[in-house]
Amino acid sequence: MIIFPRALSTPKQLRQSWTLSSFKASVQSRLINSDSFYKYYLNFVGTIGLGLLITSLVSSLSFQDHFLFVLMALLTAMSVFMATSLQVIDKSGVTYDIGPVIAMASVPFFGIWGPVLLVTISNITVWLYKPNDGITWKKSWPQLFFNTGMSTISVLAASLVITYLSALPGPSTVVYLLSWVVGAAVFTQTNIALLIGIIRLQNGAKFGVTAFWKSNLAAYAIDIAMISIGGGVLAVAIGESGYLGAAIFFLPIFLSAFAFRLYTESVSNSLKDLESQVEERTKELLEVNKQKDMYLSLLTHDMKSPLTAIEAYTSLIMRKPELAKAKPHMLKNIYRAQQSLREIVENIQDIENLNAQGEMALKKAELNLAKLIKSVSAMQTPVAEKKNISLHCACAGNLMPFNGDDFQLQRLLNNLVSNAIKYSPDGANIWVMLIEYDDHYRLDIKDTGYGIPEDQLDKIFDHYQRVAMHQGKAAGTGLGLAICKAIVDAHDGTIEVRSTVGKGSTFTICLPYS
Repeated sequence: MIIFPRALSTPKQLRQSWTLSSFKASVQSRLINSDSFYKYYLNFVGTIGLGLLITSLVSSLSFQDHFLFVLMALLTAMSVFMATSLQVIDKSGVTYDIGPVIAMASVPFFGIWGPVLLVTISNITVWLYKPNDGITWKKSWPQLFFNTGMSTISVLAASLVITYLSALPGPSTVVYLLSWVVGAAVFTQTNIALLIGIIRLQNGAKFGVTAFWKSNLAAYAIDIAMISIGGGVLAVAIGESGYLGAAIFFLPIFLSAFAFRLYTESVSNSLKDLESQVEERTKELLEVNKQKDMYLSLLTHDMKSPLTAIEAYTSLIMRKPELAKAKPHMLKNIYRAQQSLREIVENIQDIENLNAQGEMALKKAELNLAKLIKSVSAMQTPVAEKKNISLHCACAGNLMPFNGDDFQLQRLLNNLVSNAIKYSPDGANIWVMLIEYDDHYRLDIKDTGYGIPEDQLDKIFDHYQRVAMHQGKAAGTGLGLAICKAIVDAHDGTIEVRSTVGKGSTFTICLPYS
């Protein structure tokens, strides 16, 4: 889309807003060099515009129909309220308005100076009305100075062509159409020529003049059509119906601009929402990668401890085989370290399977939940006793059979009870309670341990997540609770946690009947 200067800034920072009859664009970029020709060119174009403005003001005193001119000036100013700005790239944007179309429509009634004055009113109104957002519009005096010069030069050239061609002999309709099409083309190409000049001086040889001109051919066609059809029809309406024609034929142009504004704002908002979603997703992915790096670091640390224990005990037994009988606890420690490594590997495999399949595969069969819970409690009791922790188990009698995966449910309970033991101080209490309701079982694992900060409760079931205050108290990979949630989800259940720092935590699992 072609863009024409509507704004320039100080010599050190370019602030441009460019117009192609129906729209203006603002582009901001750093000056590549401080060549004085740049400032000379800016001041030269602006000074010519100032001279044309003064001439048009003097000529306005001789206008035949001042009321019509005031009406068209009001219509030009009103059109600015339908101006629409869109961000094109970073720190640049396009502003659309129909002011130049109305200005060109005044040629048959006020000659070459009426459009100059009207397009100046359009520039000033846009400059005052548009807020400075730093992207699609940037206010500065050089901006207004240059834009006025560029617009007045372009509209004067187009007005001269329309006036000259309209006087040619031939069929009136053909001559009229020809004059407006050629005049619109002159307006467009004068704008682009002035634009190329300022950009070339600003950016130097790296700016491709030919490539820039060719890339905006479609925009030239749109602009020519808008000026020649919109401006020409409005001029005919005013000539035939006077003030009423101006008002009536301005209305569809105004409404079209309003509809376009609504559409562009909708598109712009959609793009902003999409950018926001992409940005949020990018942050999430970065956070996941960060968590994965932390997990790998923790995993290396957690695997090192059991490997060290295995290496130490096996090396002793290899040197002195009799120690295996004399000190059987060595073999127990080797077995315990091996089990710890196996748990880590299984956790990793399960997480990878979950990522690949989306859910955990189950081997369901009819089982007794109460019996399963008592079995897990019995296995964990010796571990709890080492910390002088009391482990209580309470299950209602005559429970209905449950259809589930025995291995995964045992793993779920072992993980939660083990966590309760690891993250509770010596002398704490832990309760494992199973209650039967009309349509589901409720399992509570409650402890009087360290607790979990409230701001971390919604994250503890995520992959690679560990509670910060727990990391120095026990080893862990940050995968256990994620796997627990996956097991519960696979059984169509729910799991939630309530916790208070310093008082303990309660994990509640609800499993519906099969």
